[in-house]
Order: sequence, then structure tokens, then C-alpha cells
Amino acid sequence: AIRELATALPAPPEIGSPEDTADRAASDALKRFEDGDRWLMATAHSELNPPLALQHFDCALDVRTADAETPTLKRLAERLMRDAVVLAEISSARFHRARPIADDPQRRACVRMEADGTARSAWPGRAGLYGAAYAEALAAAAPDRAQAVRRIGQALGDSAAICALNRPADIQIGRRLGATLAAAQALSPEYRADAATAGEEIVRLRAT
Repeated sequence: AIRELATALPAPPEIGSPEDTADRAASDALKRFEDGDRWLMATAHSELNPPLALQHFDCALDVRTADAETPTLKRLAERLMRDAVVLAEISSARFHRARPIADDPQRRACVRMEADGTARSAWPGRAGLYGAAYAEALAAAAPDRAQAVRRIGQALGDSAAICALNRPADIQIGRRLGATLAAAQALSPEYRADAATAGEEIVRLRAT
């Protein structure tokens, strides 16, 4: 199923096309955030692996997940990340689009990047993919906070664009993949049961 999702990925904008030109201009406009508060937030948002990634959603969920006993919530996040990484790897192997920091020597990443990370394909934007997948899972677990957690999921993708790791179009296609992945997983009874139990863990955690 993951491979089928990856094969449905469209190609990135062709270099020099109006779409590509507009996307590069939108990316260049994000330079204004360098070294400001939003840049610092983007640095914090670069941690996307569970269980630490769940802490980005603490305020939206009105909980504190650090060191909390939420085994099902963490298992749900780990399952999503595992499948999202496979989806991203298969998808990025189909198309290569250079990251802003690889294309433009004037751009700076807000995190330290090794050479292989800089050279990695920006298409699809992994932060958009992971952020959307997490957000949809948490929206299912805590539907009363769905709007808030989706805003955080969107912010995680925005941060990668501010950080010059992706352009806006990379993030948009990543979000589309992430939402599709979460919807595909939600067809599994095991996934739905975990989402329900994760919701109960969140309710108990709020009470503390």
C-alpha cells in the first residue's frame, strides 16, 4: 500500500516553469525570518522523530507528553513515522529536486546539515509529510483538539521551508502524502483501536 502511495506522487515543478519560478520566489521570501523568533522555532521543530516529536503537540492537546505513561500514543506515532519514512524514501527516489540550501550558497539552514542531508531530494517535503501524518493521527485520538493539532502539523512543515530545507511546493506535496498515509492507516482496525486507546491516554494525562 505504501508503494502504491509513492507511485502516485506527481513530479516536482519543472525547472524554469512558471510554477517553479513562483515557488523559488516564495522560498526566497522566507529569508526574512533568519535569526528571528520564528527561525528559532524552526530549529526546535527540526526534531521530528517520536517520542520527542509528540512534544510539539503538547500545548494543542493540553498535556505534557515528556516522561508520561502513554505507550499506545507513542506506538501510534512510531508506526506512523516508520511508514512515513518508507514512503518518503520510495517517493524521493523517483524524483530529485534540490533543496534551497543546495541550490543557493546564500541560504542557511537553521540546523547543522551533513553533506548527505544537504544533497537529499527536497521532493516530497518530509516535514510536511510527517507533520500532516502526526496531526491526522492526533486529530483522530483527540477530536476535540483536531483544529489545534492540525495547526501544529502545518507549522512543522512551514518550519522546514523557513529553515531552507524545502520550498513551499515540496511541503505541500508532503502534506498531501502525509494525510493520505494517515487515511490509509485508519482503514486498519488495529490502527483505529490504537487511536481510541491513545485518546483515553490523553484524557487521563490531562487530568494530571
